Amino acid sequence: MLTCEYIAHSGFIFETSNHILFFDIASGSIPPHYLESSKEKTAFVSHHHCNHFNARIASLNIRVIASLDVELKNMSHVFFVKNQDTIYTHDLKIKVFDSTDEGVCYLVDTGEGTIFHAGDYNDWHWNQEVSAEESELAHLKFQTILEDIKGHHVDIACFPCDQRMGPDFDIGPISFIEALKPQVFCAMHHQMNQSLDMFSHKAFHVHPTIKLFLPTQHNQKIDIPLE
Repeated sequence: MLTCEYIAHSGFIFETSNHILFFDIASGSIPPHYLESSKEKTAFVSHHHCNHFNARIASLNIRVIASLDVELKNMSHVFFVKNQDTIYTHDLKIKVFDSTDEGVCYLVDTGEGTIFHAGDYNDWHWNQEVSAEESELAHLKFQTILEDIKGHHVDIACFPCDQRMGPDFDIGPISFIEALKPQVFCAMHHQMNQSLDMFSHKAFHVHPTIKLFLPTQHNQKIDIPLE
């Protein structure tokens, strides 16, 4: 059994039998029991954007895995990674993938399940702000990275669902769900006061057995029994 707590924006905390994993904790409140736990603690930073990274993460004195674009002092507990790196540490296998925006995304094998955190990887298509050619190039990069990820097993996916892109904001997450078939999908980088009903309908259409975690408030928590 894993537990997942949504912190804010794209930030999640996962707890397994032996590990506590912090992903893109930039804002919001970290419940103190996670930091007080005797379990192995690892924080992941996908990139330097202020809604994904806050330098306070390094002051918590826990292991930090960060993309090369993140400005952190070169401390003994901070490890920098890039696309295609694979790291083994404290019974975790960490695979690093490219992103369609800054930085990287992570696939973490905990031994009890695999967790994918997209960072800012998505099929971004701000059609009112960029040309059709730019949108197509962005889509092609998204597909190229998706093909790379498809060779791996994903149990839990944390992925952007940014409704600001308009009615087709969910092209990226639906494509990911259809390709990877994760057991659990956790929405992030979303507007919690806007409905994700249509996205849910599409997600169940391409993957009828998927479990959706669509947070509507900070520090919302679920238990995840993986099959």
